[in-house]
Amino acid sequence: MMKKRIAVRALLAAASLALSLTAGCAREGTPSSAPLSSTGAATACSVSAAGTSAATLAQTTASAKRITTTTGKTARTTKEDTTMTNTTATQHSPEPTTSAEKPRPRPTLAGPQGSQAFTNLTYNNAGGKMGDADGPAYCVYSKIGYNRASIDILLSELRHNLYRESDMLPLTAYIFLGVDIYDANGQWVNCFDAGLGFHNGKQKWTLFHNILKVPPTQDKWYMSGKYLDDTHDYRIVLDTSFKDDWAALIVYDLTEGGVEYDRATFRTLYTRKDGSNTAYLQDYALDFPDNVKYNTRGEPAGNDWPEITLYNTDENIYMKSLRIVGATLNGRPWTQEHTANRAVWPDCTQKKIQYPVVRLSRASFDTELQLDFDMNR
Repeated sequence: MMKKRIAVRALLAAASLALSLTAGCAREGTPSSAPLSSTGAATACSVSAAGTSAATLAQTTASAKRITTTTGKTARTTKEDTTMTNTTATQHSPEPTTSAEKPRPRPTLAGPQGSQAFTNLTYNNAGGKMGDADGPAYCVYSKIGYNRASIDILLSELRHNLYRESDMLPLTAYIFLGVDIYDANGQWVNCFDAGLGFHNGKQKWTLFHNILKVPPTQDKWYMSGKYLDDTHDYRIVLDTSFKDDWAALIVYDLTEGGVEYDRATFRTLYTRKDGSNTAYLQDYALDFPDNVKYNTRGEPAGNDWPEITLYNTDENIYMKSLRIVGATLNGRPWTQEHTANRAVWPDCTQKKIQYPVVRLSRASFDTELQLDFDMNR
């Protein structure tokens, strides 16, 4: 693949760590201001550092941020955080005056409207960017020129098991929107992701955001202390339209008539409120914490994602009936003319993985879809 990608991960493990989140902002190129170091301590833009061990993950309450490019190198930074909250991200922050579109009532669907379908065995990314290439994932990338996006998540229909049958070690899951940010020359300069991550300790979904480059006084990641009711359906809105260099993530409970359930407002360097330099993305994925990153011989696998996927195959891991409806950009349906590309990992070029681990169906590009992640042959 010729284009560089970045996938940002926030990992908060089960038990004492409890949550593992992935962020998947993808980029066209490396910003000149982003230090890309192959050794030493990782910064937000680094591409190399030793990963946190499974033992460390089990003993600390931390987040780890991982950034991956096509070089295959990985960076990880950890930050102790025992409260799992972030007040600095929301203090003195402006509220979006047009925040987000007015919440609509819970969608009433007689049945799925879309008919497109494919699996990883039949879909070829054909060189399109894919920023989430270290675990089963599906991404949709918009063109540049948007400042607000939303998706309705039928959480009440979702079924999942994230614990390996043999040893009860968890994988991680997430459903989120993201933003790639460009300069006046069209060069990528920053990205962030915001949405829902699954808290393995609480067995609940919660709000998070994860930002690549932030001001010195701001945390790069945030996780809410509120947890969603998995019998309800929700809308998440990501909004950069109300002030330059700011974003808001808002969660509405559609089952309760569209009332606001949670929100986070945070700095986002270089975003313009008119959307002239931002592109949005949808990302749905499973991810592998360090303590399940082995090959099929039981040896540490580094970043050999096909081998890691096969090691975790036939362990009764799945996330099925992930239904997304009513996806929007700038308050209008996210139809395919607004999309730059869509991508799946693995795609059909990954010859090691010869079963349908990712299945997309009921899709109406790109407003509605159903995803089934099934890591069992």
